[in-house]
Amino acid sequence: MKITKALLAGALLLGSSFAASAEGGAAADFYKNETVRLIVGTGPGGGFDQYARLLAPELGKVTGATVVVENRPGGGGITAINQVAGADPDGLSVMLINGVPAALGQITEAPAVRFELQNLPFVGRVAAEPWVLLVSKNSGYTSLKDLVEASKAGKTLSFSGLGRVDGPTDTAAVVCEALELSCNLVVGFKGSSEASLAAIRGDVTGIAITDRSARDYSQDGSLIPVAVIGHNRSQLLPDVPTIFEAVDVPQEGAFWIDFRAGIVDIGRALITTPGTPDERISYLREAFETILADPAFVKSAEDRGLPIDYASGEDVQDTVGKIFGNLPEDQLSAVRDVLLSKYF
Repeated sequence: MKITKALLAGALLLGSSFAASAEGGAAADFYKNETVRLIVGTGPGGGFDQYARLLAPELGKVTGATVVVENRPGGGGITAINQVAGADPDGLSVMLINGVPAALGQITEAPAVRFELQNLPFVGRVAAEPWVLLVSKNSGYTSLKDLVEASKAGKTLSFSGLGRVDGPTDTAAVVCEALELSCNLVVGFKGSSEASLAAIRGDVTGIAITDRSARDYSQDGSLIPVAVIGHNRSQLLPDVPTIFEAVDVPQEGAFWIDFRAGIVDIGRALITTPGTPDERISYLREAFETILADPAFVKSAEDRGLPIDYASGEDVQDTVGKIFGNLPEDQLSAVRDVLLSKYF
């Protein structure tokens, strides 16, 4: 990322504005010398953990608080979200969540989910990763158009995944529904690496994964990226067309792609506990904006392989509200059928 003088000046102005607005405020005084728990729902060493440990010291500098990263793995991150949703509403518990399984878990009424995303205060978004559909080089297909034509010719396409709403599987389900493909989704793999290996071997037609993983798996040609599942191309794979560029998406099918892309837009987002005083939520939003809009921090993160795609807490809150506010019951039922039953 090229850092211009104007961008740097803007970041400095943002930081000074934050400091000026915060000085003397009740929220600023509250956080000084307090302990903030920055929670991730995975174990140490993974991407969420790395983002949290990069953010923690910066949040400490901005707020004067002691920021401690806590790893609370379990339930694909759902367990930790439940805990934060039920914590004391003091703004001292902040969690970096994976918006995709959180939203899909709520939509599909997963028994473990005991929260409503639209009721959680969003502080900001750190990054959002587009999803990409890839095919095995052993499949005989090289483009999304090939898949559409094969399906029309009566062939059944298969895609690998872990569970029904794990990311790879639900993305593939949405593509199959949007393009009216004949598909079979093969689940039960123990991890994304195992599911990807099945695609590489040609045991299945392909797999849907994030653009970072797609870049890594496609470097040797064993998997071929055929489309980004959304309206915008991936910065990591700029030559890969969007699904709308690759084929003619039926008018009814566009809903499914937009639905899935909206969930992706939640991304790696920061939340705190419902009932936290508004001034503390605003303070946290300003603090994270100061950090995540700083070109030096962005470059430092990208140098570590941790791209930043910041969105404000207000914008993420609006995205979540649209997802859950625009699904009437009959459409919600159709979504659950596609994600949980139709292609299995």
